[in-house]
Amino acid sequence: MSYKRNRNLLIISLSMILALVGLAACEDKPMPSPVSQMERSSETQESSETPNSAVGAPTVFTPSSLPIVPVEYHIGLIMARESDAYLSKVEEGVTREARLQGVKLTVLDSQNDVAKESAGIERLVDLGVDCILICPSDETDSRRALEPAVQANIPFITLVRWLSAEEEDAFAIVHVDNDDVASGEMAARYLLDELNGEGAVVVLEGIEGATNSVRRSEGFERTIEGTNLMIAHAVSADFDRATAMVLTRNLLMDQMDVQAIFAHNDEMALGAMVVCAELGREDIRIVGCDGSNAARKAVAGGTLAATIAKRPEEIGVQGIRSALLHLRGGSPDAVVLVEPELVAEPVAGAN
Repeated sequence: MSYKRNRNLLIISLSMILALVGLAACEDKPMPSPVSQMERSSETQESSETPNSAVGAPTVFTPSSLPIVPVEYHIGLIMARESDAYLSKVEEGVTREARLQGVKLTVLDSQNDVAKESAGIERLVDLGVDCILICPSDETDSRRALEPAVQANIPFITLVRWLSAEEEDAFAIVHVDNDDVASGEMAARYLLDELNGEGAVVVLEGIEGATNSVRRSEGFERTIEGTNLMIAHAVSADFDRATAMVLTRNLLMDQMDVQAIFAHNDEMALGAMVVCAELGREDIRIVGCDGSNAARKAVAGGTLAATIAKRPEEIGVQGIRSALLHLRGGSPDAVVLVEPELVAEPVAGAN
């Protein structure tokens, strides 16, 4: 009998020890919190969002399983060319704001091909999107490609590139773009300050008749009107660096009394910068437009005076916000212009 009692006591003791060990193991491994589960879900969703350049196989961006705002609308985005550095920044702004707003987003790349653009629009109509954001491939042909959306009463918003004026109608509810007039004004104000309100400037314009080039000239000329800063030459260099180099060389050889150059994009400004260095005219103040990485580096290095930087991500953000305002019954502005920013070399002695 004593043997049996001892054996029972031993069994009870071992059971208690095992129970204590199990309890300690549970304390070392806490259950994941709801927040950590949400973060993992979000990370999984983002890792699955890989770009796709084929129109027939759209990239679909949806919020995480626990979005900030419940999914309310499905918006389609057609970019003229995703490989374009500037347009890719616009797309980044669209996708980021769509996530924040809880919007389902389908992205297509037309590769600057109207036929692919047309097929993409038909695809979005079939998907039943609530609104289309589009960077048109062509001012006139892109409007015709949008006809299926018009027939389906799907509103669209243009980004960066305008449709031709005669093609605008009630379905083109908003155009979002950089404020090119403000870019010209900002360049003029900078040069007026730098040159104490007087001097001669060469203007390297973009493609003749291009909307953004015309508006940059408009802003620049209006701002210097009535001052002693005069335009010595204004010539189209087609937004091209090599063309700008040839023209700058010829103009400086003919007209040495030049204090500044305003180029309608950074490529032309960088070309002019090379020629000025070759001719020993580093004194000429050169201002570009766009805010490209190369121009920013040149500004930081002191070889380019300034660049008027566009804000492409903000164009994308405003596109989504305008679409949602319209879809929720509001009245967005017909034209939404994003203000540029001045990127200039630091003033000597400034903190």
